[in-house]
Amino acid sequence: MHIHDAVYGSTKITEPLLIELIQSKPMQRMKGVMQNGAHPLVNPSITVTRYEHGAGVMILLQKYGASREEQVAGLLHDVGHTVFSHVIDVVFREFNDNYDDAHLPHVIEKSEIPAIMKKYGMDWKTIVEKERFSLLEKPLPKLCADRIDYTLRDGLLETGTTTNAYFLENLTTHNGEFAFANVKAAQLFSEHYQKLNKALWTNPRCAASFEIMAKALREALDKKVITEEMLYLTDKEVFEILKKSDNPIIQKNVSLLNYQLQIEVNSENPDFAHRLKNRWIDPLIWDGKEAHYLSEVDPHAREKFGIYRENKHYLMPLKIIPH
Repeated sequence: MHIHDAVYGSTKITEPLLIELIQSKPMQRMKGVMQNGAHPLVNPSITVTRYEHGAGVMILLQKYGASREEQVAGLLHDVGHTVFSHVIDVVFREFNDNYDDAHLPHVIEKSEIPAIMKKYGMDWKTIVEKERFSLLEKPLPKLCADRIDYTLRDGLLETGTTTNAYFLENLTTHNGEFAFANVKAAQLFSEHYQKLNKALWTNPRCAASFEIMAKALREALDKKVITEEMLYLTDKEVFEILKKSDNPIIQKNVSLLNYQLQIEVNSENPDFAHRLKNRWIDPLIWDGKEAHYLSEVDPHAREKFGIYRENKHYLMPLKIIPH
């Protein structure tokens, strides 16, 4: 099997287990679940799917010698995502941004994935414990395969392939952790991540799209227009159901989710506020002799990271501008 990936180019997959898992229904469903929630509904340039991201994480792990088990964990790490991805964390705030991880074991257990993995001598329960895999997952602000891939993938919208090539050329590992080979690459990646955080992930239109879609989904669930099980369809399928509903609250919110949506940050008379978090990357630097985090060698980065840490969460007051 060949995967033609926007970030890593053409990659040949020869491991039968990985091929069967890629072809499984849970992974194929990810082609219909967008990486950036409801943002694509209001911005046509946002096109990344959870399938592309999952396959990309697997490829990245493969390139850096991760075990077969860790590659499987990387491939499947997002199959627990519902439609519109992290919008669900706004619908069910009580899960504290952890709905998909909390439901990942259930999604895998009721699928064909356990049988596929058993066929190749692997227990599916081992791969849902993400903390076991040091290259795949690390807490913020460290580098990990998940964080690197979505940064490079979303970064294509902003800077294209040249920047990604530079980062990959200078990416290495040290003691089971991703690192950059020099200070410059670490600085540029950290700055790149912050620019994406501002331009994409905390963009007011993106934030508004999450709140608007969450209102529609919450109403649809409350009024039995959809069931919680239907959250594991595709974005398009559920959006079509919402559009066909005659519920006025659903219709009002669905009608706002289009490319003409205009939003302003307005603290005096907001329509709603969206909870955001400051995200930053403090990369490990390994030059083959010494290992340091960027904050240990760059005073400016250390100062910025301190500000982000003190203001980790904040509310963005938003107002819809009629058009």
